[in-house]
Amino acid sequence: MTIWALALLTSLITTGCGYGAFTQAMRQSYGMDDARLREVQFFMSHRCVLERTVNESTGEVARGRLEIRSGVAIDVVRIPKRTPGVLEFALPDQLAVSFAPGSRFFFGPDPRAGPGAPYSLLGKYDRVSHRFLVLHGGAEYALVSKKPCQLVVHRRETRSRSRDRTTLPGRRLGE
Repeated sequence: MTIWALALLTSLITTGCGYGAFTQAMRQSYGMDDARLREVQFFMSHRCVLERTVNESTGEVARGRLEIRSGVAIDVVRIPKRTPGVLEFALPDQLAVSFAPGSRFFFGPDPRAGPGAPYSLLGKYDRVSHRFLVLHGGAEYALVSKKPCQLVVHRRETRSRSRDRTTLPGRRLGE
């Protein structure tokens, strides 16, 4: 059984199958316009967890008294590793990708890292809370994932080699 697993692993490595980070260089070198980007199946690179704190207060009248209950609820959004996503729309340096109906997250490269930088989840850094905030469903969520949330694509690289063969007929004296 282990021989077959080793053979399968070797074939996957040699054929170049797997997931790779989606980059601006990839987008430009393959001429990915909006129509072609809509044909690409995107995936989340790692488990991505977003949280936001929601204050809950309720007021009820019980036994002639107003009872106020207050508390805190934590709203958590999880996007598991390799969750498929589709392009909603594209901007020159950003992609809006949906992982569920009604959801949309923005991804883009870090301009300081150059064209080979992966498309990462975009948001803003809050200096007060020291958290990275991401907009989801009209509310700001804090990114709590340890690893970066990036777009990856399933790719299969094939290499071709062509050989032109010409057989020379030879020449004889007097020809």
